[in-house]
Amino acid sequence: MKTFLTFLFTSFVFVFYAQPPARGQGGGPPQGGQGMQREMPKFDAYKTAGIFNYDIPEVLKKLKIKKDKDLTLQVEQALLNYNSKIDELRLRNQKDFDTLNVYINAIISTEFKNRMENRQQGRQFGGGEASPMRNAIKFSREKIRPVRQQVMQEEKKLNVKLKSILNEKQNIKWLKYQKSIKNKLNPRRQSNNQNPNNQNGRNGRQGRFQQGG
Repeated sequence: MKTFLTFLFTSFVFVFYAQPPARGQGGGPPQGGQGMQREMPKFDAYKTAGIFNYDIPEVLKKLKIKKDKDLTLQVEQALLNYNSKIDELRLRNQKDFDTLNVYINAIISTEFKNRMENRQQGRQFGGGEASPMRNAIKFSREKIRPVRQQVMQEEKKLNVKLKSILNEKQNIKWLKYQKSIKNKLNPRRQSNNQNPNNQNGRNGRQGRFQQGG
């Protein structure tokens, strides 16, 4: 399974380089602006690194454990410890991440406009190995990956702790809630997994055609 970081970078590459320009009849430029409207992706280094805090009252409500005061206190403490560690990471990397957001979004804006202009004129938009977007992706990976790894370590500690104090049913609820929060941070991952036209779907159809089905 692709990590959140890998998926987001892949999404950017897809938007700028993989999608063919919409064309009109006879291979000309698109007519009437059809297919040219697309929302410009927004880069957020904090979300890409998985930096966010859990809403403790919301978690307690989802787990339905408020009647058990001892368990509630243990869960609260585990979440407080996690949020505190994440806040430390956020503060420690704030300067780099704020700079990254300005830098990457400026490049995205420029290349997005260039791509839209090329599509309007029916021209291909190529991104070579030395293109600004590819260089920005490489630079961002180098800055974000170590932080992302630290976040994942803290997440693992949190999940181990909660598993040790919750029963099986409660732990399943927690993991489902955790997954839903991550999907909110990265809605493209969830929508792509549900998209019947994704790569797995295409491969499956291709296999059936080759088998004569």
